[in-house]
Amino acid sequence: MLSKFPHKKYLRFWQEERAFTVLLITLIATVFVIYPLVEYQEKLIKLLLLFICINFVAGVYAVTISKVYRIAGWLLTMLLIAIGFTSVGDQLSYGRIIELLLMICYFGFLALIIMIRVFSVSKVNFHRIQGAIVVYILFGLTFSFIYMLINKINHGAFNISDVVAQSSQQNEYKFVYFSFITLCTIGYGDITPVS
Repeated sequence: MLSKFPHKKYLRFWQEERAFTVLLITLIATVFVIYPLVEYQEKLIKLLLLFICINFVAGVYAVTISKVYRIAGWLLTMLLIAIGFTSVGDQLSYGRIIELLLMICYFGFLALIIMIRVFSVSKVNFHRIQGAIVVYILFGLTFSFIYMLINKINHGAFNISDVVAQSSQQNEYKFVYFSFITLCTIGYGDITPVS
């Protein structure tokens, strides 16, 4: 009876490059909708963690068809959820440092794998262009987590202007803004590294 379930169609979707569409949508929602909301509403941090986990799962499904890797991706997601919910609001938590390290490793590795798929020898199509946009956003997210980690370890590593510091409660999430402003080579100068 289970053999009639259209799982082959489901698996075929994730094997093809169309899976980049789902990952792109979740990344855009996370970076351009959820992060700005969390910046002003600290209560939404758990929603941000949920969206990051959705990005984890969508990323795992976008890059692999191996059952073992997908299970490993789910386990990593569960670990991130457990660490994330225990370290929410704790500014001096080692859990937050571990969480940031996991995010750096995961999003950096995911960007590398997708970049290899995007630049492989094959016909360029709409889904490959989406994959390239996904890689760009993943680079921005990875560097934002790196900046958050640096700021967490050395709190005086960045100069944050008074206007930026007063505009929200969470300075840590300003590093998503800083990362993308730097990646786009705009650099307003409102957040700068000390050295």
